[in-house]
Amino acid sequence: MKRMFSSNYFRKLAKELGIERISFECSSELALIVQEKVSEILKLANEFAKHAKRNTIFREDVRLAIKKLGIKI
Repeated sequence: MKRMFSSNYFRKLAKELGIERISFECSSELALIVQEKVSEILKLANEFAKHAKRNTIFREDVRLAIKKLGIKI
């Protein structure tokens, strides 16, 4: 799977949050974790949409997927 989130994105985000330094390994790991979680959410949201006989994932599908996966937001 192609990486959708770059480690540079998380380095820039850290800087915006006032974090002076973040290792490349840390930002790479964050990118991998976020991509994996987003993929899980989208796959489950797609199942909800298909169950509702839709081809389009709606916000509620994503919210239900997040809730079912037990992700706290």
